[in-house]
Amino acid sequence: MNNSDWKHLLANPGPDGHIVQLYQDADFYGEAISHFAAEGFIRGESIILVATEPNWQNISARLKSKGFDIPQLFQRGQLTLLDATETLPRFMSGGIPDGKIFKPLAQDTIKKARRGGQFPRVRWWGEMVNVLYVDGNGKASHRLEEYFDQVAHEETISIFCSFLMDK
Repeated sequence: MNNSDWKHLLANPGPDGHIVQLYQDADFYGEAISHFAAEGFIRGESIILVATEPNWQNISARLKSKGFDIPQLFQRGQLTLLDATETLPRFMSGGIPDGKIFKPLAQDTIKKARRGGQFPRVRWWGEMVNVLYVDGNGKASHRLEEYFDQVAHEETISIFCSFLMDK
């Protein structure tokens, strides 16, 4: 895949697209996520990012370098940031994601991101699936990925997940 192919895919993920990125390089990782978010901002979409603190620093620095005013995006409600390590335990039960807890949490987050119709299109990037995978919980990682796919189709949002190739 050449440079323009991945950029086009991330810019135009489709109304309920589910993109999966395998990465090893933090620079490419940050660039891909910031491109996905930036293209959504430009198109007037709401962006939900569920990141660990180090990865949020990487992504936010790249968004700033692209000319985005992060505090302004938060203020107008176009950007929602959740901490992956704080959010994950909220819907885990016995080491496995509980869909009866996760799906309503995700749906509520999406509803808030739409801001009463101000932002009908929503893009969601997150790394909770990867956090589970890197922690050695492949079963939970797979289950959460399935729940995200269901939510993407039910709520008509675009989802982008990233997976570290080497643990």
